[in-house]
Order: sequence, then structure tokens, then C-alpha cells
Amino acid sequence: MPTVYIPALLHDLTGGRASVDVEGATIRQLIDNLERLHPGIRERLLDKDGLRLNVRVAIDGRLAPLGLLARPSPSSEVHFITAVSGGAAGWVPAPGRPHRLYSPFAAQSNHASGFEPQIPCRQVQHD
Repeated sequence: MPTVYIPALLHDLTGGRASVDVEGATIRQLIDNLERLHPGIRERLLDKDGLRLNVRVAIDGRLAPLGLLARPSPSSEVHFITAVSGGAAGWVPAPGRPHRLYSPFAAQSNHASGFEPQIPCRQVQHD
């Protein structure tokens, strides 16, 4: 069965466990089974439209463009990657300079600038 790596921000729901072996033919089924084992995790990963905007899924080190429909193999490693935001309180961009935010999900444009996103799992390849 696939091994699901839980983001650190969700360890409170898994009793501190960083990974869980859980059955499921699709990412949606994995999340449903995770919810049975660790109530509350579905709400933190999904909204009414599917995966939350700040959550992506990587299967065996590759971002899964099909999201909830992606099909991990029984030996897959599944990572839920959450975007992190924040910064200094009261920070204001310099006048005349654009305010640019880095999104780990806009990796294609970041690769062009030579910036490699840091993903909390194995090297993730972007298609």
C-alpha cells in the first residue's frame, strides 16, 4: 500500500507521525482512508472544489497534475506539499519596485530565472 508523507503542519492530526501507510487506488481514496484513521485531515487538504489552493500532490517524486484523480501504485510514496507564506509584520515593498511573491507551484517560471524551488520531499520533476 502507498506510503503517505504527512506535512509537518498536519502532524497534530496523526499523533506526530510523519508518514502513514494507507490503501487507496486514487489520491481521493487515500485522503478518504486517511480521514478514517486521522479525523480532520480531509478538511485540511480539501475544500469544496478539491485540493486546497495551497496543496499539491507528488507521487514518487513527481508532481501529480491529475490531483485527486492520480493513481499511485501500491509501492508509491505520496507527498502532500503545502505552500508556506508569511513574512515580517509591517513589511512594505520599496516604492517603484514590484512586489513579487514566490510560489512553489509556479516552478516553471522560477526555473527560467535559475531559482530552484525547495520541496520537502525527494527531488520533484516538473512536466
